[in-house]
Amino acid sequence: PNGTPVNEYLETDEKGIFAAGDIALFPDRIFGGARRIEHWDNALQQGLTAGANLSGKKRQRFDYLPYFFSNVFDLNLEFFGDFSRQPSVVEIEGDREKAKFILRYSDLGKIRGIVHCNQPEKERAEAEKAIRVCYK
Repeated sequence: PNGTPVNEYLETDEKGIFAAGDIALFPDRIFGGARRIEHWDNALQQGLTAGANLSGKKRQRFDYLPYFFSNVFDLNLEFFGDFSRQPSVVEIEGDREKAKFILRYSDLGKIRGIVHCNQPEKERAEAEKAIRVCYK
């Protein structure tokens, strides 16, 4: 009902059969639990991992920080992390009126999600790093 369960290598319970993309219900190595994501960036990353594991070479674990983006009129929005729970703290940095800001969603002192609005591409790596460091 919520996708095909796979292990950390994207392999189903049938040895040698892998799933990637919208159908794969994968272990979330960052936030815990299982997750299924319907976005092409996730499908691309899973396809690369599943393909590498199908090749029979060294197996790779799928380690993915959820990421989505959308462009709406003059807004370029990027979402990093987990937005499935209500945050206890939301911080904003930048200028909302100029539509150029960063939102940080935190819960229990840990950043769970970051939203970029019209931020330069170089900020992407910093957003992922800021979240990952909270869950090591």
